[in-house]
Amino acid sequence: MARGSGVYSIALLDHWGNYEGRFDRKGEKSLPDEIWVVDAYAESIARELFSNVPVFLRQDFYCDEVCSLIQPVSASTQNNFLYLLEPIRSRWSGTEEGEFQALRFFLNSIPKLSLPIGTTVLLRPHPSESPDKYRRFLGDFGDVNVRLSSGDLPESISCARWVGGCYTYALTIALRAGREVFCTIPPYAADCDLPFSGIKYLRDLV
Repeated sequence: MARGSGVYSIALLDHWGNYEGRFDRKGEKSLPDEIWVVDAYAESIARELFSNVPVFLRQDFYCDEVCSLIQPVSASTQNNFLYLLEPIRSRWSGTEEGEFQALRFFLNSIPKLSLPIGTTVLLRPHPSESPDKYRRFLGDFGDVNVRLSSGDLPESISCARWVGGCYTYALTIALRAGREVFCTIPPYAADCDLPFSGIKYLRDLV
């Protein structure tokens, strides 16, 4: 519509997956006049896929602001493992939703991570989800010290030494904030589309 009206258009790519699909509408590709990204990984992907569209690296003001509110890891940081939940919208294997498969894989793998005795798992539901979604599921893991996290994202990351999850952008914030970050996608599922080398795959460690 912008092109048809002679209006200059800019697309901001806010993640690292499905770049080409974002510009496909009913089989027709419609690219913007320029593309903005906010990190070097996204810049590399965009330049490779859209060689005929100018790509510009811009400052990620949102990430800057959130990270400025996160306390660095110190001796006083509690032994908490923050798990960032999100709706996966894929079942990978069987009939159980992907988010439950990944969480089950994570909780079953905890004994193999050699975490300090007494480590607490803090579950942070995605903003689009109700905390009640996971309460019944957690009944199967009575031997794990797990509870729902409270507070906003900077507060949740501030009180944790380790952070895990599947694809959520918040994992990259935790990584930048100096946390040890794990991708909890099960071994039989697809790779995480977060291209950050600092993110560790849980399935490679257990």
